[in-house]
Amino acid sequence: MQIGSLAAFAIFVALGVRVLTSAAERRRRAINHLLAYTLGVHAFLLIAQKDAWPFSVYPMMAAVSRNRSDQHQMIVARGVDAQGREWPVDPIAWSPLYPSSTLAWFDVGYPSASAAERQSVMRFLLERAEKARRQRAAGEAFIGNRALLGPLAAPDTNLYGAVSPAPMPFRALRIYRVFWNPTAFARDPSRVTRKLLCEYRS
Repeated sequence: MQIGSLAAFAIFVALGVRVLTSAAERRRRAINHLLAYTLGVHAFLLIAQKDAWPFSVYPMMAAVSRNRSDQHQMIVARGVDAQGREWPVDPIAWSPLYPSSTLAWFDVGYPSASAAERQSVMRFLLERAEKARRQRAAGEAFIGNRALLGPLAAPDTNLYGAVSPAPMPFRALRIYRVFWNPTAFARDPSRVTRKLLCEYRS
């Protein structure tokens, strides 16, 4: 499967290069070949229910929810300063992973992790959160993956919103499980319930 994925990607790149290097009168045909190939690979993977990066069958929406009374939940992290005030963590702090991927560990790994492993993970996350806070406060725009790739890193921070750096260093990290009801949340965004899952202090 890995060889097939590599071959599919190599052909995709070759067809893309062909578009760029084709003479004007042949470029439309080259574009059509690239589009046909891309659609064909996607159709094959959709039927086979396989992924072959950069082609994916990952759905944008797994299902349409019509029951607005359902309770939803997610994991969020908050940095804590010396005065006990909480602040959002920069979404690029744990680059190359982003908040949803990083915090998923608290659903998957945290319940079975040892006390030492939990401490190690929390220490790492706090150190990275504080480092990102300092960099933002110093006016650095290119942090995380962008320090290496620049604009090509294409961070998905639009999903999390802009975060202003906290004025004070983070002394602790708190992980919450947040619960909300879609209908109630639409009326009042403050109507959420937070349950502290764990806290680590430096």
